[in-house]
Amino acid sequence: MIIQNTNFGSIQIIRSGVHEGKYCFGDHIHQFSELVWVLDGELEMTVNGKMEIAKKGDFTVISPFAIHSFFTPEYSKIHIAVISDSFIVGRITHDELYTQRERAVFSPSAELCEFLDKKGYVELCLTQLGKRNDNNYLHSISSLIYLIFTEYFNTVPTSSRVSGKNALSRILIYMTEHFTENLTLESVGASLGYSPKYVSNCIAGLSGFNFRRLLNSLRVEYAKNLLINQKHLTVMDIAMRCGFSNERSFHRAFSDIVGTTPAGYRRTKTTVN
Repeated sequence: MIIQNTNFGSIQIIRSGVHEGKYCFGDHIHQFSELVWVLDGELEMTVNGKMEIAKKGDFTVISPFAIHSFFTPEYSKIHIAVISDSFIVGRITHDELYTQRERAVFSPSAELCEFLDKKGYVELCLTQLGKRNDNNYLHSISSLIYLIFTEYFNTVPTSSRVSGKNALSRILIYMTEHFTENLTLESVGASLGYSPKYVSNCIAGLSGFNFRRLLNSLRVEYAKNLLINQKHLTVMDIAMRCGFSNERSFHRAFSDIVGTTPAGYRRTKTTVN
């Protein structure tokens, strides 16, 4: 199981790419939503333990914190866009975005596909990195993404299934929303109606992670954002904002996960930028 730390946080971004040929990406999880458009061929995937197949023209919508993997047995051409919550929440509600659906794959209407082609949806996604401060661009691409999500919400009903993997998604969502607080296995379990042991066992399914390691990873990812973008904050200020009890524990966790101190990370990133 891979936790994609780069796809966590509050930054407003789309990470996008086109993969042509055979494609394989094992079980992974991240906070951001993911849109996959099969431009040619066929894509097999597993989402929260359920296998689905997307054919040419289909979209796949991966909800935040869904455990998923991709595999193309033969030739395929797919466009993948990973979209941060802050990019689309406002047009789409938080509840809509995080609600589990009966399936991830849906066939968009011919009208939607034609409109996306006309507006250059794929090209807009691929060029977004150089346009983060272009309000006209941001409005155009978020409008197209909103149309895709809206048709998905209107086409695919919500899910009533609760599985172990869906429980893990609930745990991760809760921890991401509350990681700056004094979280414990007991407090997370009590809030979600699970025993501390069940919470621990769910998280243990993430290779190399236990509760404390996962909590520190979420806090450190947030800290990295603050270190770069909030230069007026001291390291101590950031430690407190991220949920650490003191600066020493922040240094220890940050160095363990990132490989350098918070001050060293800020210095390196400031020099690069």
